[in-house]
Amino acid sequence: ALAAAIGAVIVVITFHAIGDGPDLGTVVTWIDEETVGLLIGMMVIVDILGRTGIFEWAAVQAYAFSGGSIWRLSIILCTITAVFSAFLDNVTTILLIVPVTIQIAKVLGIEPIPLIIAEVMFSNIGGAATQIGDPPNIIIGAQLSTQALSSNPMLADQGISFIDFIIHVGPAVVIAMAPSFWLLKKLENEGLSGERHRNVDLLKLRYDIKDVELLKKSGAILALVILAFFAHSSFHHDLLTVATIAIGGAVLMLLVTSPHHVEEQLDGVEWTTIIFFVGLFIMIHGLEYMGLINAIAEGISDTISQADADNRLMVAVLLLLWVSAIASAFIDNIPYTATMVPVVISLAENPELGLALGPLAWALALGACLGGNGTIIGASANVVAAGLAGEA
Repeated sequence: ALAAAIGAVIVVITFHAIGDGPDLGTVVTWIDEETVGLLIGMMVIVDILGRTGIFEWAAVQAYAFSGGSIWRLSIILCTITAVFSAFLDNVTTILLIVPVTIQIAKVLGIEPIPLIIAEVMFSNIGGAATQIGDPPNIIIGAQLSTQALSSNPMLADQGISFIDFIIHVGPAVVIAMAPSFWLLKKLENEGLSGERHRNVDLLKLRYDIKDVELLKKSGAILALVILAFFAHSSFHHDLLTVATIAIGGAVLMLLVTSPHHVEEQLDGVEWTTIIFFVGLFIMIHGLEYMGLINAIAEGISDTISQADADNRLMVAVLLLLWVSAIASAFIDNIPYTATMVPVVISLAENPELGLALGPLAWALALGACLGGNGTIIGASANVVAAGLAGEA
């Protein structure tokens, strides 16, 4: 966050020094309010939901369903993580699931690392399925939405919505799960096999729902927010964006659950992440203003244009998918995605290539989200999981 903030300040100072750059008012408009608003709203909602103990309860239920089998437990925990990550930010899911996994591992006397690695993998996989599941998707969805592209005459009718993510990326995520389980079985067979039997009733007592009333209220509001996301995909409106839905849901949840202790709930917002995004957007748009993004787009366009006209879309999709996957393994996938979205727009705008925006967006989303599994620094969820494991 500090590095991104310093970078943003340097961008502003550089423009001021050269004299002909944009003024501070223009620079502020580079901050994507859709992405920032969606993150803040969902962070508040999930923090309040987390206080009910629902995530800990779910982990204990997973052990109860496993019947003592470690492999069955890992499948259930991975599936829960993937589903939660699809509808909540995957960093938040990891923050809630991993501490419980460590506790269960202690109780069962098993090595927690194979389970944590499995959960991180499925958090990144599941997060790819929806617009709100992973920060790269939040950026793609916000900057390629119908509202964001409304002033672009070439792409105004190609904007993507919340439901488009589920239709186009969801099936790919489901397909990716089967080989991922097979790979885990091969790589972590020793740590994810065998059986452990403990007193399930004691675990259920220890990790029960802490506040049933709060769960009913916050669960109902989260369901309303998710329904509103689906509705937004069908009824496009300038005022009704995913950010306004998320912030509206967060405000409603604060009013219903803790109207006199708002400051405590706002502590649940990861402000360092928000500052990171703000600084990042200013730096990326600064590079775009200086012409770097266009240079990258031209390089990719030249490579694609060399292919046969019938195969250009396939070449473009494969290029974006694999370059994104490899790059996201070694660079955090958030700054990578923020850099590549303007490149995708440039490719779709190029009349010589004749490429549709949608397939390029899905290739970028899948490459960035799944490629984030490559190394510990590939995605924010990986770093958070490693930090939690280190503390324990």
